[in-house]
Amino acid sequence: MGLVRKMVVVGVGAAAWLAAARPAVAVEATLVADAHVNSARPGVNSGAISNLNVGAGYTALLQFDLSTLPVGTTAAQISRAVLRLYCNRVDVAGTVSVLPVGGAWGEYSVTYQTLPVLGSAVQVVQVGQAGAYVTVDVTSLVQGWVSAPGTNDGVALTAGTAAVEFDSKENDLTGHAAELEVTL
Repeated sequence: MGLVRKMVVVGVGAAAWLAAARPAVAVEATLVADAHVNSARPGVNSGAISNLNVGAGYTALLQFDLSTLPVGTTAAQISRAVLRLYCNRVDVAGTVSVLPVGGAWGEYSVTYQTLPVLGSAVQVVQVGQAGAYVTVDVTSLVQGWVSAPGTNDGVALTAGTAAVEFDSKENDLTGHAAELEVTL
């Protein structure tokens, strides 16, 4: 094989390898609303509170804007989506469930009485340490939102025996608002 022909074959092979080895791109969705509601105080809104209580009668709600994703992004292009929460307090260690919210809600108006229906848990994670992040794989949920944007009413955090607090976006003391990182 001639030298020029070898260079062309190697060049084409290298170009194919480089195209296949494109790095993944991570995009952070914007947290637009967070609040918690309490079954013991059904008419009270807690959208301006610095913590998101979960467990012991509390349910937290989070909603993310996915418009930061590149225009035309499809569900198949999402390889991973991770919800990151900062736990600032643990009263009782245990599991926290992540569920899709099945209707619209407002950060400064939602109460336990107006809480939309919640779907089935998409993930359950163990929470047992204060001052640490908890990460939850929510890939299938985000893929669903990208496929049907009208279904993006956010997620709810519920607990069985756990009683924990996560930072809300209003927390200016520690300032670790929830994050949703989407890898394409």
